[in-house]
Amino acid sequence: TLRGSVARRTSHEQVLAATQSWRGTIERELLSPSIERREAAELVDLVARTRVALVVGAGGCGESSVLYQAAREFEARDAEVLAFRLDRRGSFGSPIELGMQLGLSTSPVAALRMAANGRDAFLIIDQLDAVSLASGRLSERYDVIAELIQEATSVDGVRVILACRLFDVENDHRIRKLNARDDVERLTVGPLTDEAVAGA
Repeated sequence: TLRGSVARRTSHEQVLAATQSWRGTIERELLSPSIERREAAELVDLVARTRVALVVGAGGCGESSVLYQAAREFEARDAEVLAFRLDRRGSFGSPIELGMQLGLSTSPVAALRMAANGRDAFLIIDQLDAVSLASGRLSERYDVIAELIQEATSVDGVRVILACRLFDVENDHRIRKLNARDDVERLTVGPLTDEAVAGA
């Protein structure tokens, strides 16, 4: 219907704007020329086999740049991508409130599905450590993110990618439990190699 196509287009524009905002925060910190991360290609392969991927690295290892490069590849394959950072968010009490903060009309998963309109969809949540008990300032909001992951995995076509510092995976029992789940695959991001840096 016409109303449906207008709603889909609106959702797509909102999702695109939220992801562009996330991209901007990473581009300001990227090295120039940017260094291609092999972990980005590994992540693209990994999410072809799993619904939830957890990208883990020591602080400053470049998890966000791995997500950034993977997101570019998903979009090149005509997938819909909604990406955001939790450390830039205010307090939120539900997935819908989080969606509103991101400029969406509904929860991130619902907006992403509507925008994807049957295509592959990726929900990328950067800086999961912002809701960690160990170091996050929004630790009481972890339950909302858990609800969001549950919502995403209960519908077809949406895959979830989370990035978190190793310290918080090891020191927050909730994130440790998430990491241990059978349906969650983990990708470890290491420090840049001297060869990669020299090459760039």
